Amino acid sequence: MNRSVLIVEDIPQQAKKIRVFLEGAREAYPTFFKDIAKIEVEHDAGHALHQVRNLLAKDPESFPWCVIIADVFMPPAGRPSEPASPENGGLLLYDELKAARTTVQDLEDLPYYPKLVLTSNRPEDLAERAHEIMQTQQSLATSGAQWAFYLPKSRDLPGPEGHGGLMEPILWKQTIITAIRQAAESRWMASWLTGEIAKLVGTSSDIIGVKSELIRMVDADQRVICVAGESGTGKELVALALHDLKKTGQFKSMPLSTYAESEMFESIFFGYSTALLGKSQGEHEGLVGPADNGTIWLDEATIPAMKRVEPSLRRLLEYGEWSRKGEEGKKHEFKGRIVFSSSEMEDYFLNHSREDFRSRAGNKVIVLRPLREHAEDIPTLARTFFAEHIRTRRKREGFGDFDPIPALTPELLDHLKTLSWHDGNVRQLSNCMKFLADNYFGLDVGLETLASRPDLSGQARTLGRSHNTRDGLRGLLRRHAGNRARAGEEAKMSASTISKRIKEFRLESEFPAMPGRPSRARTRKKP
Repeated sequence: MNRSVLIVEDIPQQAKKIRVFLEGAREAYPTFFKDIAKIEVEHDAGHALHQVRNLLAKDPESFPWCVIIADVFMPPAGRPSEPASPENGGLLLYDELKAARTTVQDLEDLPYYPKLVLTSNRPEDLAERAHEIMQTQQSLATSGAQWAFYLPKSRDLPGPEGHGGLMEPILWKQTIITAIRQAAESRWMASWLTGEIAKLVGTSSDIIGVKSELIRMVDADQRVICVAGESGTGKELVALALHDLKKTGQFKSMPLSTYAESEMFESIFFGYSTALLGKSQGEHEGLVGPADNGTIWLDEATIPAMKRVEPSLRRLLEYGEWSRKGEEGKKHEFKGRIVFSSSEMEDYFLNHSREDFRSRAGNKVIVLRPLREHAEDIPTLARTFFAEHIRTRRKREGFGDFDPIPALTPELLDHLKTLSWHDGNVRQLSNCMKFLADNYFGLDVGLETLASRPDLSGQARTLGRSHNTRDGLRGLLRRHAGNRARAGEEAKMSASTISKRIKEFRLESEFPAMPGRPSRARTRKKP
């Protein structure tokens, strides 16, 4: 649904000046303004307040304005000839929106609440209140939840008929564009609350920042996306969310490090003509063809793997063209996106990649922080995973989902926030909640439920068997300086099994076998 921008300003010349400024910004930044249907003006603050109050109470999702720009000093409602006062202008809208946001019951409605930009050409009369507002909003900005802004005007820059003009056009441009961009991102997120992006659970600035970046990349139609993060931080969820935001084409995936060294990589990735094998004319579709207008997720994109395959992918990434093996003269167009992900992606991007690759990736890597670095999200994640596993258990046992979900005690949630989650991050936490869902009895789930699992009641290190993944095995070996025997003791595996896993995940160059003592030849004693 398209929204509008509302200007609440009692002086027509000032309203016209702001409107002209917004029209110029619309031409300069069409992406951010593409959902803005029109720019409206209201000269009576009382009437604007009445409309805002009624429309928000009726249905926030259909609220017509995404951004409201309101003058602080305005005359009383219905009496435009009386002196302007801060008691009649934008501060009333600020207080109304603040109260409405505080008492809202359905949190999914919040993204539809408007952003408010307060303006004044008499900041000295508003210093204390403006400072209070900005102090509150700046604290919200760190978590991506800022909803109000303050912009001073200046009488030193006269507008029409001697009225104050815009102060510092650059500051105005930055603030207005920020408000409109954040309003658009909030609405986009709200419209996708049931999609894959909703599975990126959390309210920390890290999670909100990742969601905002995904939306920006999709809106800009970015074709190359790089994602970095430890095992279990949600790299696959990010790839699925990017695909889900544009539901066209197919989703294909490949563990890049497994195939990068293979001579068959290009045949598997691009496909091949069966004429190469001496058979009748035909083709093998590969990954690129079916994923046209869709998404290809290349996981385990390690530094060696990326160096090996980047030359093969260069024409696809730069020109969007590709050919099957054996049909090099037949060009195909690719309009999908490619997501590269691994724990080494940030290092590769900054220190090993070519400049043209970085440019195509928007000069940015989406970095998924380890769970221990945004522990404030653990209670929300734990409740979400626990509810999912409880429903799965009830369905498995033939019970309906009528009873409420048991509560996780505050003591348990506080304990979970102290754990390290070194090897599996969010995946470890999900496995922890599965254990609780399968073993709880009673109405509340507390620390006593973990008594039978020392790895859960202590440091959650080996939980989830994360050493069965490439990143998990790498982390396990690094903790023990490459010593396979000690790594095997922690993972409850033999050193020979660890060696097999190293070979399976192609980590021999990173963790070479330690030279052993020469074996003494056994000679049979002569009778």
